[in-house]
Amino acid sequence: MLVTCKCHGKKIEQSTAYCVRINGRNTYYCSESDYIGICRNRELKKGIADCINEIYGYEATKTSAFNMILSGFLKDASLEDVLDYLRNNKSYLKKTMSKSFGNEYGKAKYFVAVLRNNLGRDAPQEEIILQSGFEMHPTNYVEKPRRPTIDEIERQFIGEDGEI
Repeated sequence: MLVTCKCHGKKIEQSTAYCVRINGRNTYYCSESDYIGICRNRELKKGIADCINEIYGYEATKTSAFNMILSGFLKDASLEDVLDYLRNNKSYLKKTMSKSFGNEYGKAKYFVAVLRNNLGRDAPQEEIILQSGFEMHPTNYVEKPRRPTIDEIERQFIGEDGEI
């Protein structure tokens, strides 16, 4: 009999599938490592959600920052990296998120932008060396004397009291 793998969605033979009984129902996976991977991802997602709720100070809706993080806004970061950053920088993130926002979506977008900008900072950045193909020669610029204004010319010829 063929069963569907919960992880990959492939049809596999029941005799070769890894079976787990959840809530009285059998759930099938291609292998035990697939099941362990799904359990690990579930734990990471729960940890991220708990950290976000602690940073926000209230139970955030699952559709806001949490889903933005999971949907690929943080392309280069794994769930482990996100969870480690959230745990290590809670006080900074709490202070950053203490601003007032118009709605939950705006707050979530700001939070994801802070994460995206700060996650890559832990890695050492390459030093950029600019090389130019020309030499700079010293200039012989001499500043011209300043020309008098009309007001200064009038004062010179007319005088301070306005009489000729």
